[in-house]
Amino acid sequence: MNLSGPKIRQARLDRNPQWSQEELSAAVAETYGLDLSATTISKIERAERSMYDFELRALCAVLKLDANIVLELTPSAIK
Repeated sequence: MNLSGPKIRQARLDRNPQWSQEELSAAVAETYGLDLSATTISKIERAERSMYDFELRALCAVLKLDANIVLELTPSAIK
């Protein structure tokens, strides 16, 4: 359902200190006011739920990811 979920998961696990899904949920809520529960994040990470663009932007921002890399967009694909 989405290709970026596994990359979101990996970024969460690679973070130092590592965040739980609950901690990621809290960070997104605090920073962006979005209600992404730990259950929703789990479904996104397992590619069982698609994401809205604003959800992807918020997750990438709190995890300090480049959305273009997460989406596997190359400069030629953006044109």
